[in-house]
Amino acid sequence: MSDNRKIMVVDDEYDIVHVVRRHLEKWGFSVDTFTNPLFALQMFKDNPDRYSVALLDIRMPELNGIALAKMMQ
Repeated sequence: MSDNRKIMVVDDEYDIVHVVRRHLEKWGFSVDTFTNPLFALQMFKDNPDRYSVALLDIRMPELNGIALAKMMQ
């Protein structure tokens, strides 16, 4: 991406974030992956301008994707 912003991918399953990351990077995107939604939220709060898109799993044990998205607004 020309502006160096990244895509955030959050899913509690490592295999899923790995596959999504591999495909997005193959298409030229820069990607950060997280299997812990609370860590992803902290990273977003610390760097709110770093990410242009967040792909979030709806069902995660600590914090679901809908709640996470609301906290990122």
